[in-house]
Amino acid sequence: MKKFNKSVLFVAFLVTLAVGLTGCVAGQPVVVPATPTTTAPGLANPASIYCGEQGGTLEIRSDAAGNQSGVCVFADGSECDEWAFFRGECAPGEHAVPTSEPEVANPAAAYCVQQGGSNQILTDGSGNRFPVCILADGTVCQETDFYTGDCGPGQPQDAHVAPSATVTSTTSAQKALMSAVEAALPAGAYDGLASLELQPLPGGPPLWAVYSTGMRNFTLDPTPSHFVALYAPVGDGWNEVARLDISNAAMAGDPLLELGPDFVAPDGVAQVEIDPGRIWLTVDGGVGAHGGTFQVLSFDGETLRQEIGGVSASPGAGYLADLNGDGMNDVVLNATEYYVFCYACGVRHPYFSVYTWLGDQLLPVEISALMMGQRGTPPDEANSRAVQLAQAGLWPDALAAIKEAVTLAGADDPPTPTGSLRWNDALIQLNADAQLASLQSSPYPLLSNVFYGDYAAAVDLMRAWPVDQIFSPDTPLVMGTVAESWQAELSSYLTQSASAALEVKPELAPALFVRAWGEYLADPSDPQIAADLAAAAQLAPGDALFGDAAQAFPVAGR
Repeated sequence: MKKFNKSVLFVAFLVTLAVGLTGCVAGQPVVVPATPTTTAPGLANPASIYCGEQGGTLEIRSDAAGNQSGVCVFADGSECDEWAFFRGECAPGEHAVPTSEPEVANPAAAYCVQQGGSNQILTDGSGNRFPVCILADGTVCQETDFYTGDCGPGQPQDAHVAPSATVTSTTSAQKALMSAVEAALPAGAYDGLASLELQPLPGGPPLWAVYSTGMRNFTLDPTPSHFVALYAPVGDGWNEVARLDISNAAMAGDPLLELGPDFVAPDGVAQVEIDPGRIWLTVDGGVGAHGGTFQVLSFDGETLRQEIGGVSASPGAGYLADLNGDGMNDVVLNATEYYVFCYACGVRHPYFSVYTWLGDQLLPVEISALMMGQRGTPPDEANSRAVQLAQAGLWPDALAAIKEAVTLAGADDPPTPTGSLRWNDALIQLNADAQLASLQSSPYPLLSNVFYGDYAAAVDLMRAWPVDQIFSPDTPLVMGTVAESWQAELSSYLTQSASAALEVKPELAPALFVRAWGEYLADPSDPQIAADLAAAAQLAPGDALFGDAAQAFPVAGR
């Protein structure tokens, strides 16, 4: 049975990569057949198929928020998340999987259940397996056709014949192009293809992008990567100008990273604007159980290449926005930690990595000090405070300091090694806003206040209980909450976050109290608990909670 180190996997999973993958350039026209001949079967969720092949029964379940999850139920009554079973992380008789964690990568399967249907995997005469949705009135629809609205109640299909891959297009010329592209692919490689007419480069030929959609077929060997290809019309056919397979080729030899998407929606590729000298495309995809991928591609007239890629443990791995107001889009990659406790626990620690186009490449922009020539000026002093506070996770204080620095600078925008003062303002605002939004929806606001840097608010949530219940093995601050069974992780986040804050603001009494509680969760006999509580009481002599706690944990020798 394969075993994976979860912490290692998800550290790798959140890594963002600037890769520069080069696409191949083709010069041969694509021959367009008069009548397309495609018999590619619709693709089932491979984890669902594997569950049935191993004697399990697939169940699609919903949590209170409406999230769908696939569970493989075995004959002995045990169950596994279908993707965990598929990956070898769970086996019959081991344990049950919480139904609240969404683990369905195929949205069509979830939609079927949401609409009152039931999912089944059928087999055609050639042995091809494909998913259908059986509706309440008995209508049988191919799963993706029901999802897209091409089949519904009273509109039955011959579900015993593997349906053709979906081809999304707007003109007969595009349909002919995609039929030719599809004919050159392995049968059943993807759910379908889609095309996008592009705004061409100045003086360049008309261009269309054709890309794969739906799930890639894990039953093929080798498993195909999703792709984007560019075509220009020539004579009575099409010329493939460039093509790029979106894969983890740049990380060859590292099995922990899966850069390319497993799933791409029909509208998952879009043309965007970054630098006017190139054609820019973004690819939004899904990977694994509930992860997201995001790629930024560029075409300079000769080569289609991947400029940057990101992977997140949740959908929404990246987006484009003009963060610093210079009129040019920047790339924002989602580096949020979704596994603070468990994914379904819902506690998040947001953070973003930002890249901007400089010269001929996307470069990272980071919160940093001003250049040497600016040192000692009033804007520099305020900016330096903002940088320290941001690095310590004290986001409200960092935001106030950077706004002061911008005001002091007036119309100037002094540079930093990777950006400028106003870039610092944009980055701190971005992350502070994300932390605050996460706090406002957090199922465990005590820790989310710590992530935001509001230690006073975190302590206020603890004041409803006396000291002997706060510092207790079965404290109500943990038991019965999403933090229950995650005390080790909670302790680590509290102590590390508070220690970073105290490096910058050693007089922050609430941070000392929070750190003492985190230390208690890890080891109630730790002498640092008493030291931190005594320091908090000394810094805030009028705070009864701090005083009571200091008395309950007297410093040795006093």
